Amino acid sequence: MENSVLTDNELIDLIRNEDSSAFEVLYRRYWQKLFVTALNKTQDDDLSKEIVQEIFVDLWERRASLQITNVPAYLQTATRFKVISAYKAELQTQIEFLEIPTNQSTSDQLDLEDFERALSAAVQLLPEKTRDIFVLNRLENRTVKEIAATLQIPERTIEYHITQSLRFLRLHLQDFFLSQGICILQFLLYYKKNFFN
Repeated sequence: MENSVLTDNELIDLIRNEDSSAFEVLYRRYWQKLFVTALNKTQDDDLSKEIVQEIFVDLWERRASLQITNVPAYLQTATRFKVISAYKAELQTQIEFLEIPTNQSTSDQLDLEDFERALSAAVQLLPEKTRDIFVLNRLENRTVKEIAATLQIPERTIEYHITQSLRFLRLHLQDFFLSQGICILQFLLYYKKNFFN
């Protein structure tokens, strides 16, 4: 029987056993759909191609341990996570190369220090598990998957705690945003729009 007529799960079984032709069939079957999904999110042709390529490279590298029952859902979820990772990397690059004006006023420096203090105090008010997950994800740049493996809890639980921490911090810091001006709020809204929708 030719690989092209096999079901997704049959192809996964063959891929698990080092069958590169089965992998090629799966790649051809889903590449375009994943590319369209990534392109709709990123509006960037090259980045979308790179994201889809990474998904299939990861799939092949982990072939021996694949446990996938719903291939389309798995690949679509992987695409969404890769898009989020790409956005995070882009934002991190922008922050690293952000030039702080040398004529920054003492008042601006105090505002930033105040914000850091307010954020730190707010983080301390989070429930312990939520706080630990927030720190691992936002301050130590650990992925949801890495945190789930470390803490031995489901990825959905990690995502829930991250969402809860962001909601809490937005609510807790809203008075600070109002008193300090709109710039910080605009940045955080940009961050939320691009990474959490």
